[in-house]
Amino acid sequence: LDKHNNHIRNVKLIQFNIDDFQLPNLNDLDISINNPTIGEFFDQNLNSYMVPEKRNISYIVIDKNDYKNQFIPSNSQIENYYNNNKNLFLNSETRDFIQFNFKNKEEALKFRNDISSLNNSEIIEFANVNNIVFNEFSKVSKSEVLEDLSKEIFNLKKDQISNIVETPLAKHIVIVNNITNENQRTLDQSIEEITNTLLKVELDSFILDLKNKINQQILDGLSLNEISLNNSLIIKT
Repeated sequence: LDKHNNHIRNVKLIQFNIDDFQLPNLNDLDISINNPTIGEFFDQNLNSYMVPEKRNISYIVIDKNDYKNQFIPSNSQIENYYNNNKNLFLNSETRDFIQFNFKNKEEALKFRNDISSLNNSEIIEFANVNNIVFNEFSKVSKSEVLEDLSKEIFNLKKDQISNIVETPLAKHIVIVNNITNENQRTLDQSIEEITNTLLKVELDSFILDLKNKINQQILDGLSLNEISLNNSLIIKT
């Protein structure tokens, strides 16, 4: 603080006498619209005096959420949809498997021979010790795997070692750990999905009809207030 208080500054000053300057008398100046100089300056700088255009608007917002409660399906509608579309609520068969990857067929064949008498945990340990690249997959359906792999994987029994599968990416050997068979979801398990599906269909149809109706009313020359009243809509500004 003491060092701050003891600071020294060198400054340069200009000193002048205001009386040495002759200032115009504002009363003698012609500051009026009739002064041609002012008019000329205004015309030359017209853009500097432009006020941005402003508009007041009114509009109607159509929000799907405002109509959702009108179209929530009943229990009977949900049940009928489920019974008529049970195929939509099938869980596909899925499989858990280990996929070992090799650069060439010889490496893959040697690995297959080496692990033929081992169980799954011993095979993984063997792969880790020998730096064999592998991936583990869980609950994979047939459509989620490359076709060449899928054919082999979904024909294997649990814990069975696959033949060598060739794909554009590599050579593979697969072992299936677990099989979850195709199963039918119950109505209770499907209620939320069915509700959302039916609600979306009804709501989308209603909104489309409403838009078409409003477009026609616009063509017919109805005002915004009339459109609002005819369709129970709120005008916002």
